Amino acid sequence: MGNWLVCFDDNLVPQNNCLVYSFGIDYDFRFDDAMAARGCTVYSFDPSMLDTADHKRGDRVFFKRIGISDKDDDHFVPRVDEMDIEGYEWDVTRDLLDSGILSSVPQFLVEWHLFTDFPPRERVPDAVDTYFRLRDMGFQSFDIRSLYRGSPTSMIMQAKVSYLNTKRN
Repeated sequence: MGNWLVCFDDNLVPQNNCLVYSFGIDYDFRFDDAMAARGCTVYSFDPSMLDTADHKRGDRVFFKRIGISDKDDDHFVPRVDEMDIEGYEWDVTRDLLDSGILSSVPQFLVEWHLFTDFPPRERVPDAVDTYFRLRDMGFQSFDIRSLYRGSPTSMIMQAKVSYLNTKRN
């Protein structure tokens, strides 16, 4: 849908109560609009869209200029490459796993990031643990799109991964 692959097998077709939270959209509402066209209510969030006020975008898409984190922090500064939550998805996903919220989520679409300087070397084992905890909870990937940009002094690796929850409550 839009710029993400979503599974629409019989048991996963969005129903009337379909709810989507979309974080880090960077002015690209294609996914959000496509899910709304399927009947879902979509809440879109991006704190880096500084020139865009909170608004209702059509009947089913609502934009808020706030972000997601594993902690309460009003001092977000987006990375200079201006893409979504850029690396903090590891902490957010770990927090969602710890809280148990993901156990009832049928699909989880995430863009994983690794940079030369992030996560810090001492936090890499936590990121690896988060990745495998997601799998252990029953999430299986059905689409992976990756990108690597590197030079002798910098590196950006990202992977857009679409997961299905095979153990959904």
